Amino acid sequence: MKYPAWFFTIGLIALTAPGYAADFILQSSTQPIVVDARLDDEAWQNAERLPLNYETKPGNNTKPIVATEAMMLEHNNTLYIAFKAYDPQPEKIRAFLRDRDNGPDDDKVLITIDTFNSGQIAYSFTVNALGVQTDKVRNEANDEDSTSWDATWDSAGRITDFGYLVEMAIPLNALRFPDRDRQQWRINLERSYPREQAYRYALNPKDRNNSCVICQFSMLQGLEGAKPSANLELSPSLVYSQSQARDFDTPWPSADKDSELGLDMRWGITPNISLNATINPDFSQIEADAAQLNINDQFDSGLEEKRSFFLEGSDYFETNKALVYTRNIVDPNYGLKLTGKEGRHTMGIMVVEDNQTKIILPSHDSSSTETLTDGNKPVASLSTIARYQYQLDNGLSLGTLLTNRQASNGDYENTVLSIDGFWQINDSDRLYTQSVQSKTDYPISFQTQYDQEDHIEDSAHFIRYEHATDNWNYSLHFQEFGKDFRADSGFIPQVAYNKYKAKGGYIWHADNPWWSQLELEFDWDISHDDSGNVIERGFETAIKIEAIGQSKIKIKTGNHNKIYGAASYPGHFYALKVNTKPYAGIDLSAELEWADTVDTDNERPGEEQKMELIAGINIGQHLLLEITWEREQLEVTGGRLFTAEAQDIRINYQFTNNSRLRLSLINEKVNKDTQLYLNPYNEDAKEREKSYQLIYSYKLNPQSVFFMGYGENVYSNDETEQWFSDEKTFFIKISHAWLN
Repeated sequence: MKYPAWFFTIGLIALTAPGYAADFILQSSTQPIVVDARLDDEAWQNAERLPLNYETKPGNNTKPIVATEAMMLEHNNTLYIAFKAYDPQPEKIRAFLRDRDNGPDDDKVLITIDTFNSGQIAYSFTVNALGVQTDKVRNEANDEDSTSWDATWDSAGRITDFGYLVEMAIPLNALRFPDRDRQQWRINLERSYPREQAYRYALNPKDRNNSCVICQFSMLQGLEGAKPSANLELSPSLVYSQSQARDFDTPWPSADKDSELGLDMRWGITPNISLNATINPDFSQIEADAAQLNINDQFDSGLEEKRSFFLEGSDYFETNKALVYTRNIVDPNYGLKLTGKEGRHTMGIMVVEDNQTKIILPSHDSSSTETLTDGNKPVASLSTIARYQYQLDNGLSLGTLLTNRQASNGDYENTVLSIDGFWQINDSDRLYTQSVQSKTDYPISFQTQYDQEDHIEDSAHFIRYEHATDNWNYSLHFQEFGKDFRADSGFIPQVAYNKYKAKGGYIWHADNPWWSQLELEFDWDISHDDSGNVIERGFETAIKIEAIGQSKIKIKTGNHNKIYGAASYPGHFYALKVNTKPYAGIDLSAELEWADTVDTDNERPGEEQKMELIAGINIGQHLLLEITWEREQLEVTGGRLFTAEAQDIRINYQFTNNSRLRLSLINEKVNKDTQLYLNPYNEDAKEREKSYQLIYSYKLNPQSVFFMGYGENVYSNDETEQWFSDEKTFFIKISHAWLN
């Protein structure tokens, strides 16, 4: 494979900087403010009023149908924000008690702050009408909002007879900002007003022809003398667990009891460079992973990261492709992470020692996940990840990423080096590029067991161009992965192929009570293996509509031709996806799909049907019921090969914004007609698995927490003929954050 010439020939074009909506000067107050959502402190009487005069969704900078007024002050190195959200029908306010970072569809207000005035990264603080917090980081280069970042700050919300009130207090040491005499920050203030449609009101108008969101914020000046502070946070933890596991038809062994002291540390080495460290961490999954149906899937499915050490600052390590996937790190002894931003420079370094080494073995038509062992024992490994980005004046950002993973015995090593770029060419056009090289050494036992060579090297390349305006959008993609490319610190389950993709669409906007947006989409793609043979091509079209009842409907159809093994499998597919939030506390989704597909176990054509139903039902302000039901079946010549179902039920009782009880019930079952398999004796006709988990949690802040829980797993198959319990665990975790 050769490096594409386009990657190394990106020119630098000077661009006109976008204008700001308005300028504001932040006032300081010598009078204290109590965060109680009452706004009766004398300091607020002298604060400047900032009305949210623009409806940016569904309207196009039209006048809001309800009024919202915001105020901002600085006192004692703390930024205070208050909102008065007026509502002629306060009884229709949609707000529920939730766990932190879990109130996405409520009546809420937020402030987003770009402290470096770069148009690239911004912090977002959201509070619903009952005071539930959500904090995020907006990454303009990836066009993503991530809740992985957590800060310690105060908030309160209260429903009143005229609407609701919200107060926030954000300590300046929760933010990173440049060391200068007078700060210049870009800000936006917003309000979400979910009724028949999801209305959004803002301080700043939004140009739909401008794909850069942060670039359109107002300029906030002031904070004379404010200095970014270096601070130290220590979070010691105690974890106690009692677990039992057994094989089928054997008695329970004595419980494996374990108690460990751990320590998490966050140290602001400089105001803008932070060190995170963890020793003896509890990296178990406190929350159960969602149920997944992966029968007949060609490639492994990734899992969501939920562990706090890996979540914090994860945006520092992101690139266009998933070269960093921390769920590959299973059982660490310790972890170190250094992240920071100084001027135009952004960097992150992470080192983690893991007691296990999970490896994804990819190809162009399948993948598997294996564990590196020495005899019967897992082999430990050390993972090192380093990321650096540099931002230029003309909308161009250049970056590099290095990952290295090596076994403790020296028999295995994987190294990946990447160079990437992001270019905001103008308001409507963006360019993303990436070129990657990998080297891998496998031990002899692994080579023999999985038919791998001792040393392999290869490369991967990616480019995407996007154009988006108020009505038109289109994009062109190309990606290529060599046969011997491996990214063992990431999640790349498919290699030995290249893919060309073109997408386009047109959006109609309407200002009427029935529908607000209609979109027509087209998508064409073609893939080749590393020998140049076509392995898949397809074309699809879709229509999407946003309508009353906060409803979104998408209808999609298309055709494809897939090569699997040595055979060609042409076919069609049809899909329907519906989501609606017709009433406060009700969130319903349904997804149906019919497709001609491949029976990957037996290499023959089949007809696949998939169905997924999701319901979120709030009963009062405290109780939330979440239900997911999935069903998948495959028809082949001779009958139905299998039927698979999964149910995921989660019952949450939120006592307060800090305290929650959660019961999770997950049930998965598969029925197979074994006589339709080429190797029927390798298949179970019936497979069943159930898991239960009950957790009580109390979170004073993101780092000061108490968890207590119990979980159990049971299964049945052709061998057991009845339910058999094989795992059960009881655990307690206590941690507390000490700040200096």
